[in-house]
Amino acid sequence: MNEQPKKLRAQKNVTISMDPELLRSVRLKAAAAEVSVSGFVAHVLRESLSKDGSYEAAYRAWRKLKPTNISSGKRYPKRDQIYDRHRSR
Repeated sequence: MNEQPKKLRAQKNVTISMDPELLRSVRLKAAAAEVSVSGFVAHVLRESLSKDGSYEAAYRAWRKLKPTNISSGKRYPKRDQIYDRHRSR
């Protein structure tokens, strides 16, 4: 996580609120990674947002796929045949 940003960009200050236990955990994680709390939070948010983006991209790619025929030309079984419902009544 000790990676330098590729381009120096203007940073914006943001105020967040969290409970003291969470803040303690965040400070410990940031210290272990040798970054500031601000840098740690930015890294975690960046990772989370990139995961969301990759999920959306995969979903869009899946939606573009053509449907495949899973049937071999035979009719599908009736629900009662699959679940044997006539016996449980």
